[in-house]
Amino acid sequence: MIRSILKIPFYLGKLFRCISLVLLLAVTSHALATQPPTPQWIGQEIQKITERGYIVVAMPSTDSPPFFFEKDGEMMGIDVELVEGLAKDLGVEVRYNRSGKSFNDAVNLVAQGEADMAWCKLSRTMNRAKIVNFSKPYLVLHQAMALNRVRLADLTKTGRTIPNIVRDFDGTLAVIEGSSFVGYAKQNFPKAKVVEVKDFKEVVNAVRSGTVTAAYRDDFEIKRLIKVDPTISLTVRTITLTDLEDTLGVAVRPADIQLLAFINMFLDKQPERLTVDKILKRYEKWLK
Repeated sequence: MIRSILKIPFYLGKLFRCISLVLLLAVTSHALATQPPTPQWIGQEIQKITERGYIVVAMPSTDSPPFFFEKDGEMMGIDVELVEGLAKDLGVEVRYNRSGKSFNDAVNLVAQGEADMAWCKLSRTMNRAKIVNFSKPYLVLHQAMALNRVRLADLTKTGRTIPNIVRDFDGTLAVIEGSSFVGYAKQNFPKAKVVEVKDFKEVVNAVRSGTVTAAYRDDFEIKRLIKVDPTISLTVRTITLTDLEDTLGVAVRPADIQLLAFINMFLDKQPERLTVDKILKRYEKWLK
């Protein structure tokens, strides 16, 4: 009897250990079941691209030399050269998706999974960052304006200086529809009447004719106007807004963290940093 009583704690301890193990497994299984499943493709996007053999890059259907444009059926430009270099490092080919009409369309193609990235003189904006991730900037521009000289002279008759007119601009301001400058205009010039037009050529024509008071874009495009056609300075005055930046980056899907890191490493290894002056000088043949 004594020996049987002495064995009870041993059996109870074994029983308790079994019950604890069962409860632990039950709790662990419940925790795993209630956690959202991790998509299998996160962190494996480069493997998928290399297995596929090509990378899909979104660019708007409208050419934007010297960054990207089509000539004799071949894609050319600064962004194209960078994309081709990245693809070479990946060991794949490049396929361009130019079904979008605007820069915002190119971003949407990436967000919807119809392109791996958008690399197309793309401004990094807060609105776009809601649906895609951006690489580090590969070119930092400043915002700028081109003002019709006659319309500007009319504004100075009120006694305001040109810096005051620009900072408190309340005239008509032309921007490209679907571009980052639609948002920049509303944010930086809330009193202006923003006019969205199809492309930059129409923007320039509107300023030269006086249909609008000013055009609003980055300083590269504004400086490019003068370099390509110096006579435009007779009717248009250009102003660079040195305190307002426009940074260009590459857009990828938020989940494509490995691809984003690869792009950033690729940008880091570039032998030199692009600047507006370097582009205007080096790629003069592509400006027109």
